Amino acid sequence: MNFSLTSIALFQNLPSSTLDLIEKKSIPSSVKKGKLIFKAGEKAGFLYLVKKGSVKLFRNRKGSEKEEIVCVIREGGHFCLAPLLTDAYEHMNAAALEETQLLEIPKKELLELVESSHQFTKNIIRTLAGKECRL
Repeated sequence: MNFSLTSIALFQNLPSSTLDLIEKKSIPSSVKKGKLIFKAGEKAGFLYLVKKGSVKLFRNRKGSEKEEIVCVIREGGHFCLAPLLTDAYEHMNAAALEETQLLEIPKKELLELVESSHQFTKNIIRTLAGKECRL
């Protein structure tokens, strides 16, 4: 699968100038298999888009070193939207399950897009409502 912002529901129906700006202000990163991307309790700072590979979101069980995998985010997926919008801390850990390429959108850029784009805000509402329905 070739990665494209428009393949992600959050970025559909946005003008190409907006998509170009998002890509320009985003930070590409490569994460090795098993490497932690962030830990629970850290301040949320980015929306992560998975360009290639996969990421597990997990918790450590209290009083144990066992992991509870909450979900796996695959190519074309995204994670950490809700903590960014609520000015919260990460409530899970994230680690690469394989060699993974991410596109990281800084919080500041994401919030500016929320303020300036009615369509993007509608996309966020649809995305979050869809996740709630699958719980």
